[in-house]
Amino acid sequence: MTSDAHLVAHFDREGGRDVAKVTRRDGSTVSWSTPSYGGALPHDAVHLVLESAFGLRLGLFGLVDRGANPGAVNREVALARRADRRPTGFGHDLDELLTAEALCAVHWYDPALGPARRRDIAARCADFGAPLPDSSALQKLGRVVVVMRALRADFRARGERGLVLRYRPSDPRRGLHALVRRLAG
Repeated sequence: MTSDAHLVAHFDREGGRDVAKVTRRDGSTVSWSTPSYGGALPHDAVHLVLESAFGLRLGLFGLVDRGANPGAVNREVALARRADRRPTGFGHDLDELLTAEALCAVHWYDPALGPARRRDIAARCADFGAPLPDSSALQKLGRVVVVMRALRADFRARGERGLVLRYRPSDPRRGLHALVRRLAG
């Protein structure tokens, strides 16, 4: 496995459920039902984009690449939130997973939010007990909105099927740059 290798994730909406099918860098595969936002992108597709955009190596997809069961990760995060505690069972450093969850709770499709989105990110990170993303990533919020809107349109145009995204655990931001180039061209 080279440091340039990437995980490949396929997202579909099947019978009202969102499904992710992932091939890890080591060639193993895993699939799961992902939480849904209804007519928007599948929740875990949003995870992948945000983990790339904010350079999170140990969010959901970093853990999945390392062999974690994504269904178990999603269940544990939900249980921990309801019990007002930190998730357990996925290693000692869950800060990036919590930051990714907090970022997924932010509205990413409205380009007019501007400064309100920064405040929402801070509020969601506080809610999740998660550290804020680094300031260099926060400078690129407009780009993230453009990517999210384009991916949502693409997913809808495909009949809510066949969205394929790549995640680079060794350099997540590079994956976002590749996605921006793909959407532009």
